This record gives sequence, C-alpha cells and structure tokens, in this order.
Amino acid sequence: QNNMSLVNAIDLVREAAGKNAAVFSFVCIDYNEVRAVINAAEQTGKPAIVMLLPEYVTNFSLNGFGEFAAMVKFMAEHTDARIGLHLDHSYDEAEVRWAIECGFTSVMFDASRDDLETNIRRTTAMAQYAHARGVAVESELGSVGLAKDRWGENADLFTKPDTVAYFCGRTGVDSLAIAIGNAHGDYLQTPKL
Repeated sequence: QNNMSLVNAIDLVREAAGKNAAVFSFVCIDYNEVRAVINAAEQTGKPAIVMLLPEYVTNFSLNGFGEFAAMVKFMAEHTDARIGLHLDHSYDEAEVRWAIECGFTSVMFDASRDDLETNIRRTTAMAQYAHARGVAVESELGSVGLAKDRWGENADLFTKPDTVAYFCGRTGVDSLAIAIGNAHGDYLQTPKL
C-alpha cells in the first residue's frame, strides 16, 4: 500500500471540478462507516471525504474529535485511496479550532444564523486561523436546514447571488454552501430548486 495520509478535502473538490466530476462524502459515526467509505474509494479508484458532525461526538458517545481524526488518519495512511477529513456544520469557533488541531483537513464553520456582517466577521477570523494551518474552510449563506422543516419557508432564506461574491471576497472561504431550495434529509415533497 502507498502509505498515504489525509488529503485537504478542498483539493479533492477542486480536482473533481476540473474534471467535471464530483467527490463523494459521507457523514460517519464509527469505524465501520469510515471503513465502508474507504473500501468504496479503493474499489472505485476515486477519492472520498469522511465527514463528522460535531453533535455526533456526544449523541453517539464518540470519544471526541481527536480520537476520530486519529482513527481516520491511521486508516488513510493504510490505503491507496485519497481521503479527506471534514468537520461538518460547526457553529462554534472553539470547536472548529479544536478539530483543526486534531487533524481535520477541512472544516465547515456555519455562521449563517447571524446577520450578514456578523457572519462575515466571524467567518473571516475562522478562515484566517484555518488557512494559517493549511486547512480549508467551508461556510454557508442562506438557510439550507432540514428538508422536513423547509416546506412553506420564505424565499428570503435563499442565498442571494449578489451576496455570494461580496461574502466570498470578504471572508476568503474555500467553498460555500448555498440555499437554492435544497435541504438536508428526506424531502416530504419534490423540492423546487
């Protein structure tokens, strides 16, 4: 085996975009799920991103970011597949900083619940911290939310295109989750994107 190590997840996304392709990523909670993602990456010859939601650390009695990152890093070092490790949807700066220190190669800092200028201020600081450590940052504009809660929501929650350039130019984020009628989870009806 090639004894690879974790790859910056945004590099995997950029490479895929250059090939008009996608990178698969999965939120995982344990060894078995991470193993399945890496097995699929090995079998397909494609890179993959392992993601962790912060609340899973407590909800599923995981030992913490450090232990999860160490497990994924060890597994990545023993595969030919290129694997990224992403902290998904964290709203807390201290939590994001800790994940970075533990070895996550990309993080999502989500301040989309704040007003635009507060989101920009908080996200800029987080991006500067992460970039100084070689870690990519994803952020969010609008309200993606959960599909089961989205029906009848006001279109004001959608990401406004003119805001995207302003936000990205000010914050320096590497990627951006936008709300275009999409949402997480199972849809109750066909979404209108």
